[in-house]
Amino acid sequence: MAVVAAGTLVTPAVAGSTLPSRAPVYDWYVGGGLFMDHHTGFVPNTNNVYNVEKYEPGGKVFFGYQFDRDWAAEFSVDYFGETSFYEKNFPTQSKERSFAVTGSVLWFTPPITEWMPWADKKWWPAPMRLFARGGLAYKNIHQEAYDGTFDEGTVAFVVGGGAEFNFDPNWFMRIEYEFVSTALNGPSEPFTALNGLFTAHLGGTARVVNVMNTELAVSAGYRF
Repeated sequence: MAVVAAGTLVTPAVAGSTLPSRAPVYDWYVGGGLFMDHHTGFVPNTNNVYNVEKYEPGGKVFFGYQFDRDWAAEFSVDYFGETSFYEKNFPTQSKERSFAVTGSVLWFTPPITEWMPWADKKWWPAPMRLFARGGLAYKNIHQEAYDGTFDEGTVAFVVGGGAEFNFDPNWFMRIEYEFVSTALNGPSEPFTALNGLFTAHLGGTARVVNVMNTELAVSAGYRF
């Protein structure tokens, strides 16, 4: 029953009714970013004596679909840049550059202020969510060496995570860590992991350096 007092209309709440704190998001998005990429890998058939370990700039473009507030599917093209390294007894350095086409699933947390009450909203420039990703990639590795030019395609896994800032319903920014592994297919080749704690046996490459890529990226995107 409505009550009128001093010209104000007050209506009682309907039992069981609630208003969502944030409407679900179901939309396409696109974006791009820049990153520093850590190239790490060994030259095949050299008993891990010759390797590459350098930081180089790179970039990515991506598009995806947000199914709901928690889940999204995303595809990207990542260019890892070019680096040089010594291999075998060649008189000149070899050069390696690579790119990858990736597909991954992303899981998002609720906005950080919803699950951390102590995180005062005034300290955050925009609603922020954390996310994790996992998926697969096709990586193309191009190598120019003293004994020729080589190209190989490999399959790798992708894992990562970061923070996404939503400035308004359309624009967002991410700060992200992403790891694209060495080859999962190809000739099996052992490599040491976790600073030599154990030896893993995954795929490998026939001639090009079996490189893994670690990205520290800043990107921006737009939701339609």
